[in-house]
Amino acid sequence: MNGLETPAGAAFDRRSLNLALFVEQVVTRPWWLPVCAALGTILRWGLVAKVGGAMAFYDEGDYDRIGQALAHGQGFINGGTITAFHPPGEPFYLAAVYLVFGHRIVLAEALQALMLAAVPFAVARFGRRQGLGQAWANGAGTMAAFHPGLAYASATLYPAALTATALSLGLMWSGEAIAAGKARLQGLLGGLFLGIAGAATTTFVPLGALAAVIVLKARTTKAWRTGLILAAVSLVPALAWIARNEIALGAPVIATNGSNNLALGASDQATPRSGNWVELTLPPNVGPTEMDRDHAYLGLALGWIRVHPARYAMLVGGRALATFDSVGKPKTRGAHDSLAAKAVGYLMLPWILLSLVGLVIDRRKPTTWLVAAAIGCVVLSSALTISKPRFRFPCDPMLAVFAMVACRRAWIARSSPAQPGAELA
Repeated sequence: MNGLETPAGAAFDRRSLNLALFVEQVVTRPWWLPVCAALGTILRWGLVAKVGGAMAFYDEGDYDRIGQALAHGQGFINGGTITAFHPPGEPFYLAAVYLVFGHRIVLAEALQALMLAAVPFAVARFGRRQGLGQAWANGAGTMAAFHPGLAYASATLYPAALTATALSLGLMWSGEAIAAGKARLQGLLGGLFLGIAGAATTTFVPLGALAAVIVLKARTTKAWRTGLILAAVSLVPALAWIARNEIALGAPVIATNGSNNLALGASDQATPRSGNWVELTLPPNVGPTEMDRDHAYLGLALGWIRVHPARYAMLVGGRALATFDSVGKPKTRGAHDSLAAKAVGYLMLPWILLSLVGLVIDRRKPTTWLVAAAIGCVVLSSALTISKPRFRFPCDPMLAVFAMVACRRAWIARSSPAQPGAELA
C-alpha cells in the first residue's frame, strides 16, 4: 500500500475501501501524472484556440504593446511612453516569443498553456517532500493540472500562467533546499524561479527573502550559504528593475500601479470586492508623467485613509477574506463572467478551505511555512489595495498539497476512529 492503507481491524466499509484501493492503484501508476499534464495542456490549448488571440482585457493591450516594443529594440515603453506601471516578467516573455516567431499572440498563449504542464510534477514532488504518500501527492498534482482559473488565464496575456509556473518550481526547489540544508544548487534554482515569479507579479518579490529566512530557521548546519544564495538570486530581477526605474523615471519604484490600486481600495466607493469598479478622479493640476500620476494617486489614498481609518481597517479585513473567493466581481464582461464560470468558482471553495485546514495541520513543518508565506504575500497585498481571484490563482497549485493533507487526516479519522493519531504510509 502507498498512502491509503488502513490499520488492522479498522472499522471501515469494505466497498469504500475497495474503491479507494482501486483509485490508489490508478493514480500511483507512472503514467498518471504525465497523462493528466497532457490532458490539462490539451484543454488549455482548446481555450486558446477558441479565444483566437482576442484580447478581452485592457491590460492585455498594454502587455502586448510593451512586448512588441521590446522585440523591436525600442525599450520598455507603452504607446511611446517609458513606463513601469506593469511588472517586467510578462512583457519580456512576450518579447522573446515575438522576437523568435513574430507577433503571434495565439502562439504566446499556447506556450503559456504548455509551460503550466510543469506545475503538476512540481506540486506532486513538493507533496512527497511534505510527507504525503504517492497517491495523495499525485492527487494534488492532478488538481493542479486542471485548475480552471489558470486554464482561462493561459488564454490571456496576463502573467498568471508565468507566475504560477515559476512560483510552483521556486517553492519546490526551496523545499528541497530546506530538506538538504547545505544545498547550494537547490537554493540557486529556488531563488531563480522565485525571482521570475516576482518579476512577473511584484506581489511575490519578498518571497525569496522569506524563503531564505525559513531555510536558515529550519537548518542549523551550514544552511546560511544556501539561504544567502536563495535570497540574493531571487532579488536580482527586482533590484535590476528598481535600478532601471531610477534611471528611466527618476524614482526607485518596483511598479507604479501600486498607488493606483491603493487609491481604488481607499475611497468612498470601495468595498471588499469592488476591484476596478471604483472611478477615480485626479486633481486638474496633476502633471503629465507616470510618476506625477503615481504620486497623485498615493496622495488621494493616504488622504482618504487619514480621514477614514476605521472604514479602511474594515476594508482591509474584508479584502483579506475575499482573497479566498474564486468568483470575484469582474468589471469586464466575457466567459469569465458567465454563469458556468461562477459555478466553477464556487465549486473551488472546498479546495481553498481544505488547503487552509491543511496549512494548520502541518503548521510545524518548514515547507508549510513556504506556502504560507506565498499566500500571505497575496493576502497582505490584496487586503491593503484591491482583491481579485486571479491574484491568488498562482498559489492554488501548491495549496492543493495542503487540501490533500486535510483529506488524508479525514481519511485517517474515518478509517481508524479508535486511533486518531495514526499516520498513513
